[in-house]
Amino acid sequence: TSQGKIFYQTISPLINQLNSNLENFTEKRHALSGKIRITLPEDMGVELMGEICYEFLQQHPLIHLDVHPENRLIDLVKEGFDLAIRMGTLKDSTLTQKRLCELKLTTVASPRFFERFPIPKTITDLEGLPFLSFTGFQNKSNQVNFTSSSGSKKIRPKTIFSSNNFFCLRSLCLKGLGYTILPKFLAKNLVERNELIKMLPEWELPGSKAHILYPHQREQPLRVKKFIEFLQKKMVQLV
Repeated sequence: TSQGKIFYQTISPLINQLNSNLENFTEKRHALSGKIRITLPEDMGVELMGEICYEFLQQHPLIHLDVHPENRLIDLVKEGFDLAIRMGTLKDSTLTQKRLCELKLTTVASPRFFERFPIPKTITDLEGLPFLSFTGFQNKSNQVNFTSSSGSKKIRPKTIFSSNNFFCLRSLCLKGLGYTILPKFLAKNLVERNELIKMLPEWELPGSKAHILYPHQREQPLRVKKFIEFLQKKMVQLV
């Protein structure tokens, strides 16, 4: 009945909060335990979460981390996830947002690329070179904004390929198809091994903000709160 639905909608948040309070009481008296379900972008999950999860589980061996790296937007409540990591600012009113970190970006190309094209000397030189674009960075004007100590400059790259997957862009960049913009954590090891080369490092790009999201009507268990605190601390160090 309609009255039953109204009663359920009213009482459900109270039951969830009571269950969470009981869990928190138990966890405060004993070691943290239980499952934490997390969804996050594929590239971030593959490159970063292994180290983060390892360290957290070393400290809390009774915790079960259930991590799902995928680019699909997941309904956290419907699919039973405790939290999500997502890029950019979302307008989903059913989720609480908490700032995680800012992903720093870098412009890179491979040595194979420079066998076919000249090394750019100025920022405008990039406009004449084939560009591999991340669709999440694209805007209507198809411009990229760079800044340096001398000021800012907008360029319009010659895009030959675009994707919503950084791994795909990185793979094609390594083959010399074009230059691209990657999060620094995806390029760091390859730059150190000279498999990728930073282009015009004096010119920087605006970072991409990452947020933690979770249902705001759900009181979080202590284990989830502690994992979020740990995640915030570690991500700042790693990116």
